[in-house]
Parts: sequence; C-alpha cells; structure tokens
Amino acid sequence: MAGMSSFFRTAVAFSVSFASSAGLRTISEQTARKLVLEALASGESRQPFHVEPGVDYWAPEFYTFDAWRSDPNLRDGEVGVLITRYLSVNPWNGDVWDRIACKRITSPAIEKEQESIWQRSRLPTEAREPLHWRSPCLAGEERMGAGKPLGHH
Repeated sequence: MAGMSSFFRTAVAFSVSFASSAGLRTISEQTARKLVLEALASGESRQPFHVEPGVDYWAPEFYTFDAWRSDPNLRDGEVGVLITRYLSVNPWNGDVWDRIACKRITSPAIEKEQESIWQRSRLPTEAREPLHWRSPCLAGEERMGAGKPLGHH
C-alpha cells in the first residue's frame, strides 16, 4: 500500500511538473494583475501604484509585474525616490510573490480569489501543495526561507 501511495505522489508530481513546464496556466494575466493590485492595496499605504507587466527571465512561466509610486511622505515641490515593487504571480494557483524578498504576499481578499481559482482549475487536490511551493525565486527551485507569507497569517 505504501508503494502505491509513493507511486501516486510521483505521478501527481510528474503531472504538475509537466503542466507547469508546458505553460498550461489556469489563470489569465487579467486575474494575475487583479491579485497584484490586491497585494499592493494590502500594504502599509493606500496611495495607488502604477502597475506594468514586467520580465523575469528566471521564471518565465510566472506572470511578472513591476509596480511603482512616489514616496507618500514628500511635500509639494519636493523631489524624491520612487517606491518600486517587483511581483510575480503563480499562473496555476494565484500565489503572489515579492520577487526581491522571495516571500508570498497574502491577505483575506487574495485567499478568497485563490480559492475561486482553485475551484475553477479542476486540478487534482494532490497538486495543491506542490503548486503552492512553486516560486519565481531561483527559477522556481525551493530555497531556505521561501514560501513564508507576507501580510496576514
């Protein structure tokens, strides 16, 4: 029985790997952008960010976005630094990643949308955990500290 369980996990891992390498995304770029906007809104400032598609050569299967805004502490006429965020979205389950910190960003609104994504995806339940740990960091490889969410939890 243990051999069958091991075989089943291997088969699921292979199918998840195949699906991810084949680029079979379960969410659209519009949904990914919505998740990024939600992640940015859940931050410390309500000042809006400008969001544009970005490029991440290390994790091309992920949706990538660059976001920026001016420093909200500037007074009129002052010149300051842009606050920039680099975010990626897992195209299978909607996990939002801060690419610089290599951390997931989450909030109740993001989790609600991710549950909806999962229900629509029709992916097997066994694929949920392996897909949850896929990150845009180091070309999707696991690394120490990766996967800890930023935000609520």
